[in-house]
Amino acid sequence: MTSQALERARAWMRENQLPSDASIDEMRAWMGPSPAIPETTIAPVMVTGPGASGGGPDETPAEWVLAPGADAARRILYLHGGGYCMGSPATHRNLTSRLSAATGMAVLSLEYRLAPEHPCPAAVRDSVPAFAWMTRNGPAGPGDAAAAFIAGDSAGGGLALGTLVKNRDLDDRQADAAVLLSAWTDLTLSGESWETRAEEDLLVNRPATERLVDWILPGPLRPNFPLVSPVFADLQDLPPLYLIAGDHEVLRDDTTRIAALGRMMGLAVREEIYPEMPHVFPAFPSLPESIEVMGKIGEFLRAQVPARWPERG
Repeated sequence: MTSQALERARAWMRENQLPSDASIDEMRAWMGPSPAIPETTIAPVMVTGPGASGGGPDETPAEWVLAPGADAARRILYLHGGGYCMGSPATHRNLTSRLSAATGMAVLSLEYRLAPEHPCPAAVRDSVPAFAWMTRNGPAGPGDAAAAFIAGDSAGGGLALGTLVKNRDLDDRQADAAVLLSAWTDLTLSGESWETRAEEDLLVNRPATERLVDWILPGPLRPNFPLVSPVFADLQDLPPLYLIAGDHEVLRDDTTRIAALGRMMGLAVREEIYPEMPHVFPAFPSLPESIEVMGKIGEFLRAQVPARWPERG
C-alpha cells in the first residue's frame, strides 16, 4: 500500500517539475540547498596537492560533513547528482549528513566542476585525485584513512563508478566499497526503462536528459565513453558494490544492467530495486523506505571496513 509520505513526495514532484526547455541557470536554481540534520558539523576544505583537478585548477572545493559521533578516520567521498550540470555539496547536505549519521563516518562532499562550462572528462579529473587526497587527509588535517569508500547519486553514482574504474587503471589506492543511488551509468539512454517507466518517473525525462548529454559531451567523446557511461566499461577487479534504485524511474535499468555486468565479471554486488520508489528516493527523508535503506547502507559499509588499511606508495 502506498504510504502517505510517498503520496506527499509524488505531489511535490508533480508541482515542481522542471520544464524540459529550462535554461542551465533555471536548472541550477531549481536544485536549491537542503539543510543538514541537527548538530552536524560542516567544514569547508580545499582538495589540494599534486594532480588535484587534473587538467584544471590546482584545488577543488569540498566540505567535510560529520554527524555527531562520526569516526573521522573512516571516510566516504560523496559525489552529488544533478546530471553533471547541476547540484553542489549544499544541495545534498541533508543526504550527506544522514549518510554520515547512518554510517558513523566522515563524508567528503566534492564540488566537482560542472558542464557545460567544464564538459567531460572534467568531473572525473576532479573525483579521482579527490579520492586519493581523502585517503591521506581527514577532517582534522593530514592523516591516513582507516577505511575509504565512495558513494554518489544519479550522475554522481555514475561518476563514482567511473572513479573506481580509473583508480584501478592507475593502480592507485582503491575504495573499500561503493554505494550507488539511482546511478546514471548510460549516457546513450538505451535502457528499456526509459520507455517502460516513462509514465511513472516524475523527475527525469528524455528531452531534458538529451540536452544534458549534449552539454556534457560537446566534443569528440561519445556517449558510450566508459568513464561517464560505465555500463560500457570493464568492471573487473572493482570493490564490492551496493546498487540501489527505485522501480518507478527511467534510470532503473542503468542499475540492473550494471549489477548484471558486475556479477558477470566476478564482483561482489548487492542490488536492491524498491517498488514504487522514485529517482534517488533516499534523498526524501520522510519516506519509510529512505529511512530503511540508509540503515542498510550503514550496515553494508561498516561490514566492508578493512582489518588493516593496505600500505601503498
